[in-house]
Amino acid sequence: MKRSILQRVQTLIPFHLDQNRLKSLPDIFFPLENRLNTLILSGNQITKLGARNFENLEYLEELDLKDNQIETIHEEVFQPLKSLEILYLNKNRLTTLVHGMIPRIPTLRTLSLAQNHIRTISLDALDLPELEHLYLSENKLRLIYNSTFTKLPNLLGL
Repeated sequence: MKRSILQRVQTLIPFHLDQNRLKSLPDIFFPLENRLNTLILSGNQITKLGARNFENLEYLEELDLKDNQIETIHEEVFQPLKSLEILYLNKNRLTTLVHGMIPRIPTLRTLSLAQNHIRTISLDALDLPELEHLYLSENKLRLIYNSTFTKLPNLLGL
C-alpha cells in the first residue's frame, strides 16, 4: 500500500489490513494528525515489529496483531500508543516475555498473549497498572514466579 494514500486519509477511524500477506510494516507508515482508533493487522505473515512501526498513532485504542508469525518485538514499538486499551498478540511465535517488550501503557486494559510459544515471563515483564484482562492460555509456560503479576493491581481475570 502506498504511503500517499494514507496521507490523504486523516479521519479514518478503523483500518482493516487483516487477512493479507503482509510480511512487515514500514516505519512511520501512518501520517501525523490521523484519528485512527482501531488497527486490524490479524491474519498476515508479519514476523517482527520494528521501533517505528506505530508512530503517529496516539489515538489508537485497539491494535489487533493476532494470527501472524511475530517472533520479535522491538522494545520501543508500542511506546507511541498513549491511548491503547486493547492489544491482541495471540497466535504468534513469541517465546519469552521480557522487560520492555510491553511498555507501561497507562490505558491498557486487555492484553492477549494466548496461543504463542511463551516459556518464560521475566519478573519485571509486566508493569501495567490498569490492566484488567491478561490471556496466557495455550503457551508453554513451565514456571511462574510468585511476583510475576504483582505490578498488575487491577487484574480481574487471568
